[in-house]
Amino acid sequence: MIDVVGSRCCGCTACKDVCPQGCIAMLPNEEGFLYPSVDRSKCVGCDLCEKVCPVLSRKSKEDAFYKNVRETYAAVSKDRKTLSESSSGGVFTSLAKNTLREGGHVFGAAFSDDFRTVQHVVIDRIENLNDLRGSKYLQSELGNSFSQCKASLSKGDQVLFTGIPCQLAGLNRFLGREDENLTCVEVICHGTPSVKVWKKYLDHVEAKQGKTKEASFRDKTVGWNNFGMKISSVTGQELKEIHQGNTYMAVFLRNFALRESCYECPAKGENTCADITLGDFWGIQNAYPEYYDDQGVSVVVVHTEKGKKALEEVAEDLVLHETDPFKSLEDNWIIYKPVERPAERDTFYQDLDRRSWKWIVNKYLDQRSVVERGIDLLRRVKRAVVG
Repeated sequence: MIDVVGSRCCGCTACKDVCPQGCIAMLPNEEGFLYPSVDRSKCVGCDLCEKVCPVLSRKSKEDAFYKNVRETYAAVSKDRKTLSESSSGGVFTSLAKNTLREGGHVFGAAFSDDFRTVQHVVIDRIENLNDLRGSKYLQSELGNSFSQCKASLSKGDQVLFTGIPCQLAGLNRFLGREDENLTCVEVICHGTPSVKVWKKYLDHVEAKQGKTKEASFRDKTVGWNNFGMKISSVTGQELKEIHQGNTYMAVFLRNFALRESCYECPAKGENTCADITLGDFWGIQNAYPEYYDDQGVSVVVVHTEKGKKALEEVAEDLVLHETDPFKSLEDNWIIYKPVERPAERDTFYQDLDRRSWKWIVNKYLDQRSVVERGIDLLRRVKRAVVG
């Protein structure tokens, strides 16, 4: 039974989708993360759920990651509008448009209408691409994405599937074979808080400014390095804080709220199932200062021949520079190594249920230092821009 995985489960949903009896459902636990729940009365003991589980099939640790690296690049979209609206350098937009122009389908994470949850959806029109762009720092609900992807591939359609490492690992195990029409793009992942944390934070914000009509975790008004949270309300009010001064980002980046499996990610290192990995090229000012762009630079890691071909097909849309893998990933170790579990993780979700967001912030963060650090940095950025 798949429940032998326990807290190591990454929530990829492969077991649910592969079950021929439909006896597995993904249900939230007390922390708000989705875990498989088995109706034992329907189970026939076929063991398919265990065979597709990426946790049970994990091969090695993160130090073998470079075995799967063919090439690395620094990349920036030539379209400045695309660049400003993207989290990093805009590479995903080019890859997705290329797939859609060929009549294919693109899978990715999109906010719900009320911005309180994130679901994996599939699009087949460029007009809908904006829904998938931009980072969403909480775990997305995959729903029936794997089955939808398989159905598209069975018809011979082109598919670009984007997701975090554990989601691609689940998809790979679910499909069980390579498909020349499927390109998998992995987004570098720090880890995933549950939707419960985001809802708590959003309740706190909406109590002050009303219902949310737009949200962005990666607003680049004052530049890529100083990206921030922006939440606009139906009342016309707006929260705008650079990430160093935003309490949700502080909780996320200090690892209190991540899924238990994130601290021993089963899909990083040699276990990656991606054709291409995309993320921010942090540290580029030191590694390759001549390639720096204040509106964002993507690090692109090519793992397979299929990934290399996909990048070549959109190369004309990008300012693309090949880089040294070790220099490129020196400040991006999160691509192959999970974060450490803080001791405060033991009590965080217990307090989240019983306490206000302000109380949480006062206990787990130095609220004054977080806010003041953000305000001070914003002032310095503004002075630099004006000067």
